[in-house]
Amino acid sequence: HTTNNSVFIDIGSNMGLYTQNIAHMINKKTKIKIISIDANPINNFRLRENLKLLKYKTPNIFSYVKIKNCAVGNHNTLLNLDFSKGLANGYISKDKKNISVKCVKLLNIVNKEKLDYITNLKIDIEGFEDKVLITFFKNCKKKLFPKNIILEHSSKKEWKYNLLKFLFNYGYKEIFRNKANIILSLT
Repeated sequence: HTTNNSVFIDIGSNMGLYTQNIAHMINKKTKIKIISIDANPINNFRLRENLKLLKYKTPNIFSYVKIKNCAVGNHNTLLNLDFSKGLANGYISKDKKNISVKCVKLLNIVNKEKLDYITNLKIDIEGFEDKVLITFFKNCKKKLFPKNIILEHSSKKEWKYNLLKFLFNYGYKEIFRNKANIILSLT
């Protein structure tokens, strides 16, 4: 659910399916800040080009949508990403022949963007979701807990920690689930 003055963070945005749909809601009465994050520069280029199509509706679209070209993780570091399985399925690799990308903690991104709250957060980063969210929740103020989370759980076999149990313990309730995603809402 997106309302005026919402903040939406799209982690693992790919070409921006979620980002573009939320951005399309922006108008004179509905202002939404969007932080769209993907580690793959090709995906970010495609997202930027796709968002340009919304300029007829929202001429200053890029004042509402910030595109971040980085991975999100539990440390600020450099990672190697392997995109051999396709642009939508990049994963962390120890093979230095792959793309080297900057990895930033979510809290660092939130602080850099001077966010006071997060309305909705979508995260789909091929099994790295637990590391990102657990690090974020353990280090941020409660006012930054997203009201709603769309979480890819189809890669949970890659998780080191039981992220769903962790989030349920923080007060989230399951709203919807399918084979790939779960939607959680803070109660």
